[in-house]
This record gives sequence, structure tokens and C-alpha cells, in this order.
Amino acid sequence: MSLPEISVTTLNEWLEKDDVLLIDVREQAEWDQARLPQALLLPLSSFDPLAIPDANGKPTVIMCRSGRRSADATQVAMMTGRTPVYNLTGGILAWQAAGLPMIGQAT
Repeated sequence: MSLPEISVTTLNEWLEKDDVLLIDVREQAEWDQARLPQALLLPLSSFDPLAIPDANGKPTVIMCRSGRRSADATQVAMMTGRTPVYNLTGGILAWQAAGLPMIGQAT
């Protein structure tokens, strides 16, 4: 099963249209340091794809620091039938490198 991924540019467009549910699977300390204001925190250490709220037909994007942990979470979400669901390529580091709006600074 191939992993559907999107770029930070696409995510930014979807966020501007309020057309996406964004899930951040980083841990609380990472979230406290830097985050996207529209994201919902569901840390990978306790990730339950059934806890993802109903997206009302909008796509779900899962993100982390670099895209590795969110890829795992995206796979799990897909196995439970969640669609459409995407992994954010490059995670918050790619978002920050693109100069897109966020709270704090990721390291």
C-alpha cells in the first residue's frame, strides 16, 4: 500500500480554505515548542486512529517533525479505513523552512 503524501504548499492551501483536518503526532514537549495553530495534538506514543475526530468529508493530514512518525501514523489510520488521509512530506521542519505561519520555532 503506497503512502499518500502532500507538500507543505498543498497543506497551506487547504488550511487557508479551512478544508482539512490536521493531526500532529509529535509529543507534548515538541508541540509546546512549535506548532501549527490549526493542528490537533494526538501524540504517536498514545496514538489511536479511532480518536481522530470526524473530518466531515475533509481530507485528514498527519504531521510530525520530519515526516517519519507521521508516516507510521498515516499507515495505521489507513489500515483502520480512514480516507482520505495524507502524510505531510518533511513535517514541521519543511513547513518552517518554507516560511509558512506557525507558533514558535521547531528544532
